[in-house]
Amino acid sequence: MINEYIKGAYFCGPIEEQVLSYWKESLVNSNLVLFMRYEEMIEKPVAQVMRLADFLGCSFSEEEKQSGMVEKILELCSLGNLSNLEANKIGTSTCGIAHHAFFRKGGVGDWKNHLTDEMARKINEMVEKKLEGSGLKFD
Repeated sequence: MINEYIKGAYFCGPIEEQVLSYWKESLVNSNLVLFMRYEEMIEKPVAQVMRLADFLGCSFSEEEKQSGMVEKILELCSLGNLSNLEANKIGTSTCGIAHHAFFRKGGVGDWKNHLTDEMARKINEMVEKKLEGSGLKFD
């Protein structure tokens, strides 16, 4: 649920406020802000890549779709492919974090391996309260 987006970045501060501000802005300025949920990208990756391309103003032609270009982009951008690139295996970011630390399993539900049920319940309650009335929902 909410923990999917919280787990990876909660230490950065009030992430729910940041997410909510982008959500609201995407409703007002959908031509300037594209709001994508991780679960949607996992469930319907082809549709989401096409949505992203449309947003960027470089929609796929029918020929490109038929040739498998969308699927090829998904393959090149997959967690498995990106995490195995040499550049992402060695070195550190400008703030000293090892590049490989940015790659986890890439699956929905991995928070269960890091949080207790009680921790998850508390996070869900807190975030649901913050998002109440916004129309923003997470599975």
